[in-house]
Amino acid sequence: MVDPEPGSALPWQDFEGEVAARIEREVNSSRTAINPRIARVCRRPAYLSRDRGANIVFDVAVEAWEDEATEPSLIWVIECKDYPSRRVDVGEVEEFAQKLDQISPMRVKGTMVTRLGFQGAALNFATARGISLFTLGKELVRILHFDAHSGGHDEISYPCTGGVGGLAVKPLDPRLWNLDQLIQVELRRCGILPPLNC
Repeated sequence: MVDPEPGSALPWQDFEGEVAARIEREVNSSRTAINPRIARVCRRPAYLSRDRGANIVFDVAVEAWEDEATEPSLIWVIECKDYPSRRVDVGEVEEFAQKLDQISPMRVKGTMVTRLGFQGAALNFATARGISLFTLGKELVRILHFDAHSGGHDEISYPCTGGVGGLAVKPLDPRLWNLDQLIQVELRRCGILPPLNC
């Protein structure tokens, strides 16, 4: 293994920086439910774990701060997995979910981002736990979309593979590929926003 040059970033740090930059662009362009005026994108944020009695450090987070608040009203935690030759497995999604549960689950939304995608069991677990999944290539592409009306999800095909581990994939209307809807659905599901009366 070759040590990086002093002052240079490791590959996983480059990926985290790329993800943070993409998320910040989404927030600042008002394409999310988080008002850019009250949002802060954080690299390597630490949040207190009730179970550990110590902080858990995450890769990236977006915090929504109301006026004069002493802590964020919403924390959107993003876990970055930059694997050059494999998809994220279910154990990694389970571990991320356990960490989210330790840091105030009523105001936390979790997202995982990778380059190659997710194994089938990882997709199933993320669906059950409401964790959104994205791949990052030239664009940030949502793999799971949670639908407020059906309570379920639509799967989006990977841009390169056209499928997810043998699962049937159906295209999602591109107009729905924004983080605003995903976050609003999650806020309603957690009881932070009132349910839709359709």
